[in-house]
Amino acid sequence: MCGFLVAPASLKVAAALSLRLRGPDEMGTGFRCGFKLQSFRLSIVGQRFGKQPLTFRNSTMVYNGEIYNYKALAATHGLSQSAHESDAQCLLELLTILPPVVAIPKLVGHFAFVLADDVSGHVTFCRDHMGVKPLYFRCYGDAIVISSDIQTLVNAWPSTVSAEGALEALMFGGHAGEQTLYGDIASATPGVLYIVDHAASSVVRRHSVALSQTPYPVDVDEFMEVLKTSVHEQARVAVPAACLVSSGIDSRIVKRLVPSDQTMYFVNALSDEMSFSAEDVNEDPDTIRLNLSTAMGTEYFKTWLCAYGTVPAHNNYFALCMLYRELASDDSLNHPNRIKVAITGEGADEYFGGYGRYKQLAVWLSGQAVPWIEALQAISTSWMYLMNSRLHHSSLQWLCEQGVDCDAATRAHAARSNCDPDASASIDRLSRYDIQSNLRYGLQKQDVAGMMSSIEVRVPMVTQRVHQFAADGSMAAATPDLSKLRLQEVAARLGIIQPKKIGFPVSLESFIPSSYQPTEALCAVLPFAFTDAIPEDIRQGLFMLDVLNGCCEGES
Repeated sequence: MCGFLVAPASLKVAAALSLRLRGPDEMGTGFRCGFKLQSFRLSIVGQRFGKQPLTFRNSTMVYNGEIYNYKALAATHGLSQSAHESDAQCLLELLTILPPVVAIPKLVGHFAFVLADDVSGHVTFCRDHMGVKPLYFRCYGDAIVISSDIQTLVNAWPSTVSAEGALEALMFGGHAGEQTLYGDIASATPGVLYIVDHAASSVVRRHSVALSQTPYPVDVDEFMEVLKTSVHEQARVAVPAACLVSSGIDSRIVKRLVPSDQTMYFVNALSDEMSFSAEDVNEDPDTIRLNLSTAMGTEYFKTWLCAYGTVPAHNNYFALCMLYRELASDDSLNHPNRIKVAITGEGADEYFGGYGRYKQLAVWLSGQAVPWIEALQAISTSWMYLMNSRLHHSSLQWLCEQGVDCDAATRAHAARSNCDPDASASIDRLSRYDIQSNLRYGLQKQDVAGMMSSIEVRVPMVTQRVHQFAADGSMAAATPDLSKLRLQEVAARLGIIQPKKIGFPVSLESFIPSSYQPTEALCAVLPFAFTDAIPEDIRQGLFMLDVLNGCCEGES
């Protein structure tokens, strides 16, 4: 719900508008270990997150996330009363009394933090093992700058698009490991602790952190209480909010749990024709836009909401991207009645079995023919990892025909995902790969929705034994036990009947100007020529990269 920026106090690094929009209600500043720590906070009713940066003894911290088991941790370790009331305070005290490599595995939740400690003289930073919360860093000379917002780091000094980063994003819809769209900006690898020794020319040492293997909670009543508390505390913003929902069981539970006194406009990510029930059918788009415009005093939502009712179902993350660009203005930032934007947090199936890939792999492993898998086998020896590509197999074949080494790109991507490129195909390996790379968030989640306020109830964090790194840094086992049965129990208690679940279509055609040509910056790193014969999904991917890079707009 908030954002932060940490840089050497001697450097002048301005927070990008995207970071200020992320936490527009309050800015806090602190100094420790020669660094300036800035926090940009979204005002929450009840003030649970409190003013940041937080200071305890000789340490100062900025933080974004939610620790579900903070009350149990506070009780177990005898922390202060404040730590029993605030997950941020609990995290800070825990990191103060225990070494980070000991404290972090105890956390159940999603988080990103930067901690400056006078005793050690170090600045440490880390994000959760699934990479839900964005966290980036950039080295400049002997200095290092850390932020939850990539655009702030892009704006700090001249940045160039990376050829490898662009191709990976085009093929997989996101990045693995430290790779980003930019060659000089890195994403903190999920589940890895980074230590900056400021006195030693900002050398960064990396340590894999073993994550908790204990599912929490196991009781359905406790599980429901965690979900209810999370939604209540995150949905209670001080101004009206717009929330994109998906018609899935997770979104419907979130919708039902949002406090009735919170002004929340729900917009379904699917077209009316694909909705499951009357409650998922959108209001008339003109009516929604009028309501939002009246609350805002403007029509910032025009581009986004015009599509509903006139265009078939389309990619919801791209709609969020266009909406963010509509909102990214000083007028919306300073408007007294501004609307916060939210998306609902996805459930366990986001990490296991999306788009039916697991069912298809199981069919292939049983000895039956699956034509599109056979096509992938001809493209890469690491074809199993190509199953998560955002491109159709025919488009991947087209790239190969243009001289693109898709096999090398796939193998490098798998290696950054801490996976063996030569591993034989299996359901278990694909599951671990999905957890490690967290591809379904990738560019869209971290670079787009990550800039906005969000209601993020992470079901896998609550119910599953999911972890990435063993104590020695190797890949640990991941259990693909779905928590859908638990969700269905909660849904039944709330009177929700969910007959089926479908995935999102990926057509972006309605948003792309017919005259679109990739920018010079993008063309300079593409390993192929942009022609009229280019497959449509590749054209769409290039347009999204240009939009994320702030270079072009969609059609209104």
